[in-house]
Amino acid sequence: MRVYLARHGKAKSPMEDPARGLNPQGTSEVKKLARFLANPGPAVSTVLHSGKSRARETADILVASFSTDATPRPVAELQPDADPEEMVHFLNATSEDVLAVGHLPHVELLVSLLLTGGRARPPVRFGPGTMVCMERGNAESGKAERWTLVWVVTPDLL
Repeated sequence: MRVYLARHGKAKSPMEDPARGLNPQGTSEVKKLARFLANPGPAVSTVLHSGKSRARETADILVASFSTDATPRPVAELQPDADPEEMVHFLNATSEDVLAVGHLPHVELLVSLLLTGGRARPPVRFGPGTMVCMERGNAESGKAERWTLVWVVTPDLL
């Protein structure tokens, strides 16, 4: 099972857009990421976002590069102030691959919980438009499945 976890792209200021949709640079960087992931894109069964404009727009752009018929849907578990433990429980309970788009500090804490089991010193820094791929694989017999980091892509790399 894989999870593709992204932080939304760069957003407009609250003065420009109270809903804080993506700014032109954020849109461009997320489109670059989508092109990078395409042909063939990762297969996912579920596409989730926080419901905020910048996360929804990011999910809409990314989903076009993934192999999926899933429609992006908002979930409270990806809100910036949500307890990341809720998303950990969701991910640990599913066997399907998931694309999820969220915010700071939530995405960094979520990755920390999945990879280390704790919240201290998140192992990945999420700038706008950053995406990680993590995999939950079978551990040795009798042990819980473990999450591993497969890759990290930042807009600066593209």
